[in-house]
Amino acid sequence: MSKKKISIGSKLYILLCFIFFYLPIVVTMVFSFNSSKSLTKFTGFSFRWYKKLLTDEGIISSVYVSLSIAIIATFVSTVLGTITAIGLSKSRKVVKDCILNINNIPIMNPDIVTAIGLMILFTSLRMGRGYLTMLLAHILFCTPYVITSVYPKVRSM
Repeated sequence: MSKKKISIGSKLYILLCFIFFYLPIVVTMVFSFNSSKSLTKFTGFSFRWYKKLLTDEGIISSVYVSLSIAIIATFVSTVLGTITAIGLSKSRKVVKDCILNINNIPIMNPDIVTAIGLMILFTSLRMGRGYLTMLLAHILFCTPYVITSVYPKVRSM
């Protein structure tokens, strides 16, 4: 196997791309330890903002809500997707193809389109925006990916 030589221009282009994408992240990380409120002048190293973040009750409760949504949605969508994949592996070709094509729609759709569609659905069903609708939306987002990744393995068994 022959190695293809990479030109200096290509290496420079890749380096500039990395700088363009990662420099703002590094600057944000460094300035998150700034003792001043200024976003342009670094006045000293401090954990002031992290202390404020970790003592804010609103942030802490939001983290707990996010973690509970993530854990429950992961568990439910894994079980639901696996059961669906097993059922699809035993179903007729016409039904299987139809359901797999429907399963691909949320994967191909931009997430914002699916989110707006779910919001309209929940509103028309008179379900208030809250924990339950957010949990259902996350389950509906995750399940197609589980089906897509589990189905080939189940089919090969």
